[in-house]
Amino acid sequence: MNVASFTLVFDNNFNYLNVIFNEVVVIRIIYKDGINEFFINNKKYHVENGKTTIIEIHFKSVFK
Repeated sequence: MNVASFTLVFDNNFNYLNVIFNEVVVIRIIYKDGINEFFINNKKYHVENGKTTIIEIHFKSVFK
């Protein structure tokens, strides 16, 4: 098997994340060749800068 993945589920029922969703799901898929895929609530995101977290990208682009 040449792939690994993990899923983080944030319960936002108390609006800690200040977004309209009650649940935020972050998925990262890591392939053996070094390629990474990121999804937030089933929407794929491309990360160019390794120092920028996927959460920062999501909140800047979707929840302004």
